[in-house]
Amino acid sequence: MFPETKKLSINVISSIPLEFQRYFFKGFKSVYDIPHSDGGDTMIGAVVFVISFVLFLLISLAGVYLPPGHSILDAFLPEIFQTDPMYGQLAEGIINGVIYGVIIWFIFTIAKMLYDRMHGPKEVVVKVEKKDK
Repeated sequence: MFPETKKLSINVISSIPLEFQRYFFKGFKSVYDIPHSDGGDTMIGAVVFVISFVLFLLISLAGVYLPPGHSILDAFLPEIFQTDPMYGQLAEGIINGVIYGVIIWFIFTIAKMLYDRMHGPKEVVVKVEKKDK
């Protein structure tokens, strides 16, 4: 009458052989108790870094003065602006992209970690109906 209900975990440890699972995870009641990271969201931090890197690189190439890149180049390579200003802007853009990209990535990582901790583990329930052949 009612469809059969099965619980599926978002992170299934299917790549680990069953013998190793029994040995290493004997203290856990089920697969749901095993601590694991969410495999679907691991690359989102890299995307945030790349987007912020490209954004600050383009802002610096447009000629907008941003403090860390220009100051670092002025202190270590002051002759780069005298030889060709375009090389100076490109180097300034790369430095600004890396610095601001790391800062934004770090803030995003901390915020995502706090958000995930507040919402707890996720559970997916899939209803499967048996078909008669």
